[in-house]
Amino acid sequence: MTALIIFGAAFAGLYGIVTLLSGKTPLFYKISVYAFCCNLLSVFYSILHRLLLPDMGGFHVGFFGHAGTFFFLFSSYFGALDRLADGGEKQYRKYRFTALLPSAFILVCSFANILLKNGIWRQLLLLPVAATAYYCCKHLILPDVEMGIIKVMRPYNAVILLICLIQPFVLSSAVSAPAPLINAVNAVLTVAALPLGYRGCRKWFI
Repeated sequence: MTALIIFGAAFAGLYGIVTLLSGKTPLFYKISVYAFCCNLLSVFYSILHRLLLPDMGGFHVGFFGHAGTFFFLFSSYFGALDRLADGGEKQYRKYRFTALLPSAFILVCSFANILLKNGIWRQLLLLPVAATAYYCCKHLILPDVEMGIIKVMRPYNAVILLICLIQPFVLSSAVSAPAPLINAVNAVLTVAALPLGYRGCRKWFI
């Protein structure tokens, strides 16, 4: 299972770097690549920490990489894509309110983990995850616009939303590693994310 986690993170990071070097890409995609490079660093450090210091649980530097992953993903939506996809029309308010549901789910899971004392300090890491979930869900359900950004980016947004939704379970354990199934799903989604994002960007970015 460790090999699958490393493969998923390494594939995403290397794929992102190669595609950035291959030609012009929009700022949104560049920031997304930075996110998965942060994830790669986080995965390597977390695995090394678990192997070298198996008896030392709690917070370690690798969790800064985890937080950085979702801060970058949030920035890619908030700073680079949302202004192109959402014009602020009043008739789309219902979609914006609906998009709050995944964020609410993540925050409720965080609160439940705090009550159960499942790594209380880790629950702060879910704040950027919840913020990211709002934007990727909104971009997933909004009606398409004239430029076609919503339509072509839906597969990518769906994958990022799933990644966000499983993070409460990834971070729910106080000391031990997440369940193998959660790790496997997280790794598969990580592999799929950037190729879908790159393909979507190529369809609307000139």
